[in-house]
Amino acid sequence: MNNLIVQADIPGKMKENKMHGYFEQLYEDSKKEFMQYAKNTGADYLCIHAPKYKLHATYERFQIFEERFDGYDMILYADSDMIPVRNAPDIFKEYQDVAFAAFSEGSVFYGNNSELQKEFGLHSRMENIISRRMDKGYLQEEQKYLSNEWLENRYFNGGVFLIHKSARMTARSNGLEHCFKPYALYDQSAMNRLIYENKIPFTHLSYKYNGLFHFYSNELKAKVIKRSYFIHFCGPMKNLYGVLEQEFGHGWQNQDIPEHEICALLDRHAEII
Repeated sequence: MNNLIVQADIPGKMKENKMHGYFEQLYEDSKKEFMQYAKNTGADYLCIHAPKYKLHATYERFQIFEERFDGYDMILYADSDMIPVRNAPDIFKEYQDVAFAAFSEGSVFYGNNSELQKEFGLHSRMENIISRRMDKGYLQEEQKYLSNEWLENRYFNGGVFLIHKSARMTARSNGLEHCFKPYALYDQSAMNRLIYENKIPFTHLSYKYNGLFHFYSNELKAKVIKRSYFIHFCGPMKNLYGVLEQEFGHGWQNQDIPEHEICALLDRHAEII
């Protein structure tokens, strides 16, 4: 199969971290690490720099639906605030037969039989992030276009996803522009709507390929950092990248730092993360 890894880094759109000055370094390191990951997995790599949409910079990921990418069977899109750890397995081999795969923030993630509960032996039911946002009226625009079943069970984080050529062509033939609305969660909700309305088969991606941890306790954050393949430093967690780099250098990417040391580091910097 002919595979491609795509990221987007739009000049002038990525603001520097005022707290640590590590945002720009995070973006640069993300590109370098995914370039290496592409080599490791036999994929091509492309970083989008030229904007095409008069919207938030994160909408530029929709360029992957253009005909110029039709030569690729599978495309992996990864946000530029994400770092693949050293020796991360080949995601293209693990999910080679999917039409679309992404990490669900709904019940498959947080429920009693979720991957995280099994992995970490959690006894309490984790909070459903999407249900909480719905209860607060935060997703009113999303609820016009997505069913409650999708929102509560399949709504996925758009930071990393795999999409096959067949799915890209299906979405392109049914139009993309109608998905571009002022959603609370920007391009993420637009992508959810695109997959939902085109009835593209959805596969749940393991949390290990989208290591999100911004809503968790420091103990759980440490477990996710230690065990994930792609670490997603989204939102305020960008500060954590600077903390890890200052404390351990790039060595933390080898995942040989004990969980209790990572947890202690998080406790010491609780005011910024």
